[in-house]
Amino acid sequence: MCQLLGMNCNTPTDVTFSFTGFAQRGGRTDH
Repeated sequence: MCQLLGMNCNTPTDVTFSFTGFAQRGGRTDH
């Protein structure tokens, strides 16, 4: 999953923050 998002996955906080931003992008933006 980390490779999919292209993140470091060194700290759980980074993963959560990045995942949240990614979810907002796909959920708030119009296709």
